[in-house]
Amino acid sequence: MTQSAENRTGDNIKAPLLPHLGQKKLGADSPFDNDSIVGGYSVLTKSMIGGGMLGMAYAGCQWGFVMGILACLVTAGITYFTVYVLAVMAMEYMSASNGELSFFNVAKFVSPKTSWLIDLGVAVKAFGASVAYIQIVGSLMAEVVLQGFSLSIDRQIVKYIVQIVLVVLLAPAVYRKSITSTKAVNMFGIANLAYLALLSIVYARPSWDNVTLWPLSVSGLFSRLPVFIFCFSCQQNLYKVCNELRYPTLGKLEKMGIWTVLSGLVIYTTVMIFPYMTFGENVDSNFLHNLPLESYPVKLGYIAASLSLGINLPLAMHPCRNSITVLWYKGNVPSDPVKERRFRVMLTTLLLASITILGMAVDSLGIIMELAGLLGGNTMCYVMPTYLYCAMFTGQRDWSWYLSAFSFCFFMLLYPVCLISIVQQHFL
Repeated sequence: MTQSAENRTGDNIKAPLLPHLGQKKLGADSPFDNDSIVGGYSVLTKSMIGGGMLGMAYAGCQWGFVMGILACLVTAGITYFTVYVLAVMAMEYMSASNGELSFFNVAKFVSPKTSWLIDLGVAVKAFGASVAYIQIVGSLMAEVVLQGFSLSIDRQIVKYIVQIVLVVLLAPAVYRKSITSTKAVNMFGIANLAYLALLSIVYARPSWDNVTLWPLSVSGLFSRLPVFIFCFSCQQNLYKVCNELRYPTLGKLEKMGIWTVLSGLVIYTTVMIFPYMTFGENVDSNFLHNLPLESYPVKLGYIAASLSLGINLPLAMHPCRNSITVLWYKGNVPSDPVKERRFRVMLTTLLLASITILGMAVDSLGIIMELAGLLGGNTMCYVMPTYLYCAMFTGQRDWSWYLSAFSFCFFMLLYPVCLISIVQQHFL
């Protein structure tokens, strides 16, 4: 690829980026690397199935039984579609550039003027997820400590202590420049979350009297829609997975996407339907709070959720910090190790302090998921992939291009509609 081609701006990309990109290259046949596919599946699935699963029933109670299931199916479908278009763009980018495959580089390659939105979306989504992790671990472990040791200390004080201890214990991993070899951690987390899904079934006492078939209100429907987006978001890690594959092809990325989305769909519909049918509109934004803590399996569930989400904190903080660094330096991150280390330590300290304070201040998981899902997850995982796909293949408009264009317009409309609904539900 020539230097002039690499420096194209978004204004003059009116046709396929390069002559040899006129047809989509979907990757050559290559040896089947099963280990990489399993590892990639674990990364994508763990990044999708996290703290959001605890709030699915909270989202579903505003949507109603029928529309809640439909929302899960549609969100799963559009998630797979965005994984597909990102995979196609990955194959195109690798065939046209020697640069490292990343969201930012693909955006800069296709539409330089909007590439900063990628990092903004990553930063907001990861920051919101980090606050959610601290909030969940603090609230769950505070209950376990108080109930297990019969303490008379104020619950909020115990919660604050747990959150501070969590941040202190994980700070060394957060301050590191990078984290590698997360496959075992991811599989451990997935197993813990599967146990939570099992709890939602075992302790369910479903009754049709507790549910409504249709949405309770328009504002409630749109205020909870970002929770579905927050829960199904995993696309931000697809290119990281692609870089780690020894033989990356479209087929492998599609397989990982299919299995990840199906895993999320099964778990999310489970933890939405059973708690909702048991507790109705009284279901908490963290359904574990509705279960009897006196039961030892529930205690174990509290601990499993805390461990699974607690170890996720460094995995969320690293992309958050990296994206803010790119935004701060406008893409020209200093190569000097001393300057890099100094800025990394300062920014990490600021981020840890911020998420700790917010995690202490916020008691409702719902508002965190709604704002992070709308402002971060929607931008990073749905708006930008569909926009970039339309920009990359503007001269080759097939069904996937038109579906991307429609999806882009729909998800752009969610910003004002959902934000107004969130304000109405929580602040008016």
